[in-house]
Amino acid sequence: MADSPPLHQELGLGIVPWAPLGQGLLTGKYNSISVEEASDSLKSLPEDRAESAEKIKVDTRRAKVALTEWNAKNRAVALEVQAISQETGHSCAQVALNWCLQKPGVTSPIFGARKMEHFMDVVGALDFRLSAAHMQRLDKLSEVDVGFPQRWGGGHFFTDGGCKIVSEW
Repeated sequence: MADSPPLHQELGLGIVPWAPLGQGLLTGKYNSISVEEASDSLKSLPEDRAESAEKIKVDTRRAKVALTEWNAKNRAVALEVQAISQETGHSCAQVALNWCLQKPGVTSPIFGARKMEHFMDVVGALDFRLSAAHMQRLDKLSEVDVGFPQRWGGGHFFTDGGCKIVSEW
């Protein structure tokens, strides 16, 4: 629901993102797989999770879910997260979670870690802030067309007075 963050902000509601690392897509572990390879792999992945992970050479338990979402746009975002990771000296997971944490209205992202090292890595996202330039790069690549009618007025239909919320009758 790409149109909900502005509405949440207008109403003063917090946002609790589920899976802010995109099922592992933003951790960097899929970056070596092209979109075409992901598509081809999906056609022949075994049902067994361990066999699926072994086939694509990625430590994951959700290969089918992740590869289904591995498209050109998501891969571009993941590669940009990796570039910023290299620039800042932080892991891809830390950069991605820090990006999420700095979004207006985000209160407490829900992430899953299978291993203690993953948990400790993600907690490191609290130790720094991405620069405005880094945030802009990631925001630009991840822009979502919110569609009709929110697209009116440059996508600010709910926040710039196009739609008023009536609190009193």
